[in-house]
Amino acid sequence: MRSLLAAICLALPLPPIAAGELREEIDSAKEAFHHALHDAPAIYLVCYYKVEMKLWNGDWEQLDIQATIVEVVRGDQKVGDRINFERVMDGKYGDISKLAGSLYYVQLYRNDHEGTPNFGKLDIDPQDPLAVFPYSQERSAMAAEHKKKAQQAGAGQPATLPESKSEGSDKPQPESEGRSR
Repeated sequence: MRSLLAAICLALPLPPIAAGELREEIDSAKEAFHHALHDAPAIYLVCYYKVEMKLWNGDWEQLDIQATIVEVVRGDQKVGDRINFERVMDGKYGDISKLAGSLYYVQLYRNDHEGTPNFGKLDIDPQDPLAVFPYSQERSAMAAEHKKKAQQAGAGQPATLPESKSEGSDKPQPESEGRSR
């Protein structure tokens, strides 16, 4: 089942991250996170403090998530700011009781869907499996390296890090798997 989900995640088209740019094909969660560090207009480490589930479109589960920013990798919001967002999955999330207190990196993109409430604003795509990454020490180290390079480049502009080779089978996982606290 996990390999089927990973295959589906990799087969989904990825939304534009910046005006007119489409991300290249991504082969692993590590590579996806690396791309997010470079491409996302904003990326934060957040701690979920409230998670509620409801049905979306009749069959799909939607999580309404309230979180607090605990680290700013890139973006205008500050540590301690609260953000609310939704996640939608065409399946079942299962037991969500352990999500509160979990750490995730979330990437925001500029919403270019005319007619939606957040048009033109930074938003988290509720259906993009690569919009939210569970916290890990490896991702924390990657984020720290990226921030250091960006600071060295000056003016808060994203710095280009050397391309990293994908290691192992670190395939993207649905949020309900691989959670860390």
